[in-house]
Amino acid sequence: MLPAIPGNRLTRAGNGDGQRSLHETNHVYHNRSSSFNQSRPGVSSSAAGSEVRSETDLSIGKDQMPRGRSAEPTLRPSIGHPTRPLTRLPDETTEFQPLGRIRREESNIPISGDLAAHQKPGLPQHKSVQNVPKHSSIENRTNLSLQDFSRAIREAAKLKNDPHKVEEAAKLILDAMLWDNIQKLPRDNMEIVVARHHLGECYFHMGKYSEAEKLYREVLKARNSQKPPDPLKILEVRKDLVATLIEFARLEDGGDIAKAEKLNSEALALAVDNMNDKKNSDQDDDIDNVLHCTEVLLENRNRKPMELARLKRTRVRALVKIGDDMSDDELIDIKYHGIEAFKLFTVDLKDRKRGYEVYHIIESRIWKYGAHDSGQFRRATSIEEEVKDEWRKATGMLASKRWKKCLKKIRADVIRNVIPRKKEMREAWYLICRRVLARQRWQRASAEAIREAKLRIAHRRRLASQWRLVVHQVIERKKEEDQKKKRQEESEEKRKRGEERRKRDKEQKRLREEEEEEKERAEETRLKKSHEEREQKRIEKDLMDKRKLEDQAAVRAMVLEEEAAQTARAQRSEDPEIKQGIRKTDTGISEWSEPETPLHFNSEQAFFDAETELSSIQNSEKWMRDFIRSRDMILSTRQEKNMERVRVTIVDTGLDTTHPFVAKRQWPDYRQAANKKVALFQDFVTETPSVEAIDEDGHGTFIAGIMLQLAPLVELSIARVATTRASFLKDPNAEEKVTKAINHAVEEWETDIISMSLGFPRIKTLEFRNVIGKATWKNKILCAAAGNSGNINAHVSFPARLAGVFKIFAADHMGGKCSFSPRPGLDSEMCFSILGHDVVSIWPEALRDKIMESGKKVIEKKNSKKYPGLWVAMSGTSFATPIVASVVAILYQFYDANKAEIDLGPALEFKTVEAIRIILLRMCMAPAADQHNYLNPWVGRDNYFNFSGEERNSVSFFALMLRLCLRAWNT
Repeated sequence: MLPAIPGNRLTRAGNGDGQRSLHETNHVYHNRSSSFNQSRPGVSSSAAGSEVRSETDLSIGKDQMPRGRSAEPTLRPSIGHPTRPLTRLPDETTEFQPLGRIRREESNIPISGDLAAHQKPGLPQHKSVQNVPKHSSIENRTNLSLQDFSRAIREAAKLKNDPHKVEEAAKLILDAMLWDNIQKLPRDNMEIVVARHHLGECYFHMGKYSEAEKLYREVLKARNSQKPPDPLKILEVRKDLVATLIEFARLEDGGDIAKAEKLNSEALALAVDNMNDKKNSDQDDDIDNVLHCTEVLLENRNRKPMELARLKRTRVRALVKIGDDMSDDELIDIKYHGIEAFKLFTVDLKDRKRGYEVYHIIESRIWKYGAHDSGQFRRATSIEEEVKDEWRKATGMLASKRWKKCLKKIRADVIRNVIPRKKEMREAWYLICRRVLARQRWQRASAEAIREAKLRIAHRRRLASQWRLVVHQVIERKKEEDQKKKRQEESEEKRKRGEERRKRDKEQKRLREEEEEEKERAEETRLKKSHEEREQKRIEKDLMDKRKLEDQAAVRAMVLEEEAAQTARAQRSEDPEIKQGIRKTDTGISEWSEPETPLHFNSEQAFFDAETELSSIQNSEKWMRDFIRSRDMILSTRQEKNMERVRVTIVDTGLDTTHPFVAKRQWPDYRQAANKKVALFQDFVTETPSVEAIDEDGHGTFIAGIMLQLAPLVELSIARVATTRASFLKDPNAEEKVTKAINHAVEEWETDIISMSLGFPRIKTLEFRNVIGKATWKNKILCAAAGNSGNINAHVSFPARLAGVFKIFAADHMGGKCSFSPRPGLDSEMCFSILGHDVVSIWPEALRDKIMESGKKVIEKKNSKKYPGLWVAMSGTSFATPIVASVVAILYQFYDANKAEIDLGPALEFKTVEAIRIILLRMCMAPAADQHNYLNPWVGRDNYFNFSGEERNSVSFFALMLRLCLRAWNT
């Protein structure tokens, strides 16, 4: 805040420094009574209510000194008080040279904005005063901190309390704001804002009102933009700005009158806002400022009536806010300006509402003034009567003006319109009279017609009453007839229910008898079946004994065959074909291949589905449900939009897309590539292949159904290589079709996994070996059925017999080897068994009769909505193969979704034949003698993949096990 006027004996509470705010020491009173210097009742002169700015805010505390009439007279004199300048001091009293003799470089110091931006290069910066700390010299200016800046501002605040040191305080603040660290601060920094506030006070006392006004406006803008804004600080800045504007207007009053009036108007607006501010606890200064501004502005009588009325109304409102300690002169002032205000509103502006508002304010104030004592009551009564008379005159003048205007208008209309048309008006009068007479005659006729109409209405009402009576009688008669008819119908209905009950009892009795007969037949069938099972077990035991003997003989035969194969290889080394460039790898022979027969040997090929008795179907279905439940613990049931699907190809007899389950799974028949659509069904059977997916046998649909159950989110492509299983056995080109199908899957579809539930005892062409070798070299996972020959044939069929191909065998739901599944080959680490007994999958509805004739078991699904269509149960290695392919597809899906968590590093690749072989071996149970590696994905060897924790941790567990498994193999 600004320092007090010299000689002010009021001191700041606590330290004895003479300190009063700008709006306390420099407010302007209006020309009121000489009692202004007396204490106003209810206003305390103590400094107990002072609001002191905190030292961290760099603001100087101010006392809440008594304002209004209890303060000293200010720049504008009151009655009986001489005029005294604000801060005009003799030149000889200050230790600084006059402002006009300040050095040129000091006079160029800016008062606002970025101080460093206005510093002219080459000019020496002015030195700081002695009160600044030693380290704030020009040499150490770059090392000065915000704390030093705060200390300098506090020192300046103390200096400006002394009127002789105001210029020194201003120079100290300007020097501090030119420090390097301070110039880097933003303009709205509160430290800078407080410094500008102090600088504005210094400029005010120095008489530089224009510079002070600019600084106060910037400080007010910064205070308003503060988050959250401080209403009390904003109020203080506004009060200082009002005092500055008033002094600035006084300075311009002798020169630019328009500018002085503009400044007074702006000061009036701000003072009114301060006066009406609810947080303003001391309104005396603001009231005095409003009265001063209105007094100055009212000196110009050449104003519009609206402006004069508003100024007088504003003055009245300010006088009303003085309160109970209002003097007689102030009451007279309220009366005088109030009467003029409501006269201007009511008479000149014809705004009776605003005039009445001013009148009501005056009346209520006068009434409160007269409520204190009898003397004031008499004066208030007299003034109130005078105000009422003036109000009546004003409203009467308004009414008189309106009436005179109306009479003048009527007289003009009569002169202009009535007198020239006197004859026409007489004729019009006669016409009106004739019309009135005609109207009277019409009214009499209308009354007569109404009377007659009432008589007719009464007559019609009597007739309507009679008619309603007749209708009521008819309705009653109808009700009686309906009730009688209803009773007859109820008796007839009762008789019919009795007959139906007797028939139902008779039918139930017959059904119970049939049920008892059915139970007897079922018991007989059970006993017969039990006997057959015992007989079957005995036969199987005999077969097992016989098989052991055959196995021993087979081992000896294998040894002999191996010796013969070695001899044959030695002979083939001299074969001219080999010398012509046929390599060992071109024929598919490797360290994992088993002994093969010559290429030219003609033999039968087949799909491997065994004709076995279907039993334990419920256990197989439970195995499938457990598989799906375990899969859902580690995989999402929905495909991620940005994740590519795992691609699986089935080489078989095709797919029936009309099956409801296939439609429910929404199998897509094409893939949208970059510039074309790639069909996911390809027919290799005929020269004119089918474009739409078909299956005339059902075997391929059964295989695809298994895949759609266990891995529904894969991209499934179908390669049709046979019309039916019977035609495949007789087809001489079957091997060529399978070769084309595998090559198409690798090259065109770019598949990841190929499932082949078929086989050949021998291979005829080199192309078949080469395409298998090419697929395994590209790390495509090939799953092939081992065959259903049991112990009859000692060798696994092709292509399962080739190196790099996963050989799939069948097991029951407990992992036991099925009787139709052949023995494992020499490469036991590529031999895997999984559920292949009583597997349940879909079958084409068009081939229902065919499956019924073959003796296969048709399954009725309990949840027909989830599993619609025809379902059957079959056994064979053909049906174990797609299950293993589903396991590999699930591993690929899990890896794609959790690459970051598995984190194999750059040295290891997941989607390779070797990596999948290692993982599948780890998922297998420890094999018994003469058994396959039984694949149990969710348990594994030594419970490696057995997870028993919370379901939300299953993904992390499975990823950890895969990482450990592959890293252990890599090391």
